[in-house]
Amino acid sequence: MLEHLEKLLDARDIPFDAHDRNIMCFPHVTAICVTHVTEAFTDIALASDDAEYSVADAALPPADPERQTYEEAVARDPIALCRGAVCAIRASGKRRDHFCEIIRDGNDKEWFKNEKGETIQIPNWELLRDVRTRWDSLYKMISRFRDLRQVSEKFHCHGLVLTMQQVSDHFLSSPLNKDLARFRMTDTEWGVLKDFQMILSVCPHML
Repeated sequence: MLEHLEKLLDARDIPFDAHDRNIMCFPHVTAICVTHVTEAFTDIALASDDAEYSVADAALPPADPERQTYEEAVARDPIALCRGAVCAIRASGKRRDHFCEIIRDGNDKEWFKNEKGETIQIPNWELLRDVRTRWDSLYKMISRFRDLRQVSEKFHCHGLVLTMQQVSDHFLSSPLNKDLARFRMTDTEWGVLKDFQMILSVCPHML
């Protein structure tokens, strides 16, 4: 765009170097665009520092996840579910330790497998919380949450082998965290979250 502008200005004998100029406030314009897109999918006010998305706010998971439509998954607001789970885990030191323990034990005992059945190591990362004034923080929160979702994994517990789809889902379905079960997402809802992550991934490349 700047190179095209340079040609237009050059035709009018106006000096302009496309490689030595930038558009003022362009990051701010990008942030405004991201905000409008985000507001169409979720309640952006929940990203405020003083806002909390409680378990009571979350709608119950569908009785038959296999029959859930894409529109129904969007209506359940996977972004808010993601944010609610992240906030609930980060708000409690005990839950944060439990979450990290699942990853650490799984890596040490080679519980985690990829789709090919190969043993994989899951990064021992902390979950990230989004901030309303930082447009890229929502993208980073969703990306980190999805990075901890590993398909075809196994979790061994007291001699049993339990199939799970992701570390976060196992954490939310644990008896120790039964009050957080409403934050669990179906495969379709995880797909919606992935699609929204792809939408937001365009923005960093614009800067």
